[in-house]
Amino acid sequence: MIQYKAGKWQLAMIFRCDGSVFPRAFVFAIPAAVIAIVLHWVSYQYGVRLADFFDASSSGQIWTGYNFVLSFLLVFRTQNAYARYWEGGTLLTRTSGQWRSAVSSCFAFCTPDPQRSNEVKIFQKRLMQLASLMHCMMLQEVAVLEDEKFEVLDMTDISPAHLRHLMAAEHDRCGMVMQWVQKLIAHAQLHGTVSAPPPIVSRCFQELSQGLISFNEAYKIREIVFPFPYLQVVQLMLIITTALNPLVNVILLDSAPASALMTFIVVTAFWSINYIAAELEMPYGDDANDLPIRGLQTQFNDYLVMLAQPEMEDAPPVRHSDEPADPASLHIVTFCYVERHSLNLEAIARQSRIYGIVANSDVKDDESKGCKDETTAMDAMSEGFGPSVSIGRMTREQDAFGEPSLRMNRSPSHPKHGSPPGAACDAMPEETPPEVERSVVDAVNKVVNSFGTRESEEIEDIVRRLGESSKQSWKEEDYASSVCQDATEQFNQQ
Repeated sequence: MIQYKAGKWQLAMIFRCDGSVFPRAFVFAIPAAVIAIVLHWVSYQYGVRLADFFDASSSGQIWTGYNFVLSFLLVFRTQNAYARYWEGGTLLTRTSGQWRSAVSSCFAFCTPDPQRSNEVKIFQKRLMQLASLMHCMMLQEVAVLEDEKFEVLDMTDISPAHLRHLMAAEHDRCGMVMQWVQKLIAHAQLHGTVSAPPPIVSRCFQELSQGLISFNEAYKIREIVFPFPYLQVVQLMLIITTALNPLVNVILLDSAPASALMTFIVVTAFWSINYIAAELEMPYGDDANDLPIRGLQTQFNDYLVMLAQPEMEDAPPVRHSDEPADPASLHIVTFCYVERHSLNLEAIARQSRIYGIVANSDVKDDESKGCKDETTAMDAMSEGFGPSVSIGRMTREQDAFGEPSLRMNRSPSHPKHGSPPGAACDAMPEETPPEVERSVVDAVNKVVNSFGTRESEEIEDIVRRLGESSKQSWKEEDYASSVCQDATEQFNQQ
């Protein structure tokens, strides 16, 4: 399948040859246009006008009716071809999705008993192998490829006798592997490896069976081709219109270039529509416009490998769960995945002093890869904002996930009230309550995640404009949500 970007004007695609039907249409259109020019030259060279032998008005009406019938046949064929193409892609992706759901459910239904972890691993490995093989057999039966070799997960520990029996079968190999999968799940449920109740486990069997039904419907598209009589009539009418178009245009038009141009356009249009239908009628082949059959197998294998990762064994734990979770406190934010190791946390910590979180020179830069002159950088950041109140300092440490995170160290003392004008937190109490300190750390971590890997200059610009509006929002536990909300709004605007 050709993945393309149409662009604003969608004109560049006109000149692309890969997957285009124009080259094949030109094979008929160019000779027809040349014949039109030759007929005009002959008629004028020998003084014979073809219009004297034919009634132009009657010829035009007859030719219009003929082209209407041909156009109707071509459009009908193209509509059915597109319907087959779309249905074929839908059925394959549905089959793959249903089998993914079945395998994922089996993984989720496995017993969490640590003493049976080895049995669970063996079951999951065998299920992955058979599921990959089943998906491969499905695509091999559907596809019409010169090379029908597909990638599967390692099969070295699968019984050679069973594999030989599978390869010896001429039909329905996919159904054979599916039967093995169902027996494997039933055996695991009987012996307690799959600990979910039988009514729940039945969902896996339902998904497997639904996938097999979708596969058989997809197989129907391969076996049942477009009716031969219809195709035969269309091809014959196309040949006739290619042969007669030059003659009709010479009769109707007195100009040789106009006759050649109209012949070229009409013949190209008819043959192009015909070849579009031919490209779409069988979506499981090797052509450039066919479905990405091999890509489906690769994606299915990647999904199976992903299920086996250690991070998929349990749901992700909640971070910073010192206080009771309140679902009503959740806010809608813009999610942007970034690589955590690419964040310059020290730079974010330096900029966070605008909010009154970090003191002028209290940022601990352990193995910092950011700015070398910490004091100079912080002084530059503080210009125009006034001094900040020091309530702690940010350091970098490894959190429970092995990733760098921001942590606040309590300072031994805090400034009294009465900070100079422009201080970030004039109403800050002498002793910061632990819950407020925790909310500040959460706020900074969320700001870090929101900014992601954006350039430091962009972050600095956002933080500068955000600082003034956030200085007055320090009201204990509401501060974290206020900072995060403002940061998210500024991030989205950027």
